[in-house]
Amino acid sequence: KMSAKIKSLIAENESYRKQITEECRKGDERVVKVSTQLSELHVKHEIVNNDNKTMTSRIEKLQDKLEQANNDLTKQIPHVSKLEDQVMKLTSDIEDLNQKHKMELSMSENNFKRQLSDAKKETDDVQSKLADTRTQTEFMSKTIDQLKTNLRQKEKEFSEKLQAVKDQQWDSVNRASQEKTAVEAKIIAAE
Repeated sequence: KMSAKIKSLIAENESYRKQITEECRKGDERVVKVSTQLSELHVKHEIVNNDNKTMTSRIEKLQDKLEQANNDLTKQIPHVSKLEDQVMKLTSDIEDLNQKHKMELSMSENNFKRQLSDAKKETDDVQSKLADTRTQTEFMSKTIDQLKTNLRQKEKEFSEKLQAVKDQQWDSVNRASQEKTAVEAKIIAAE
């Protein structure tokens, strides 16, 4: 019964080891997936930064145009009205570009933070499951080791008891043989 129980525990331990291996493999896949997502997010963030630089350059150019328009306005009084319209349009364009840039940057940062948080949570969940599985495996290993020790002790005790029984039987046979020899000797002497 002890041997059957040990075999059952060993089989169960092997099953846990396979589960651990599978969980580790899945965990590695998830970590790779998360790393890939982080890399993609980093690339997107770089793209947004590049767009920001492009927009900043465009804004600077528009500001230069605005300044030039102001200069032209001073020099060309007859065209003041037209230049004022251009100034207003350029100012509106700058404000639109700034507003659009701020919205896109804010959305990108929020999206990046959300995905980073999700990735960290998933990684923490995987690590927690792996820790639980390792704890269960260590407990099963200790249990199996204890059962093996108990089995060896029981086998030793059984062997000692068996040897004692054999020795007792051997003594009984010797005594019976001696008693038989003594009886036969008495019978021979009586004859």
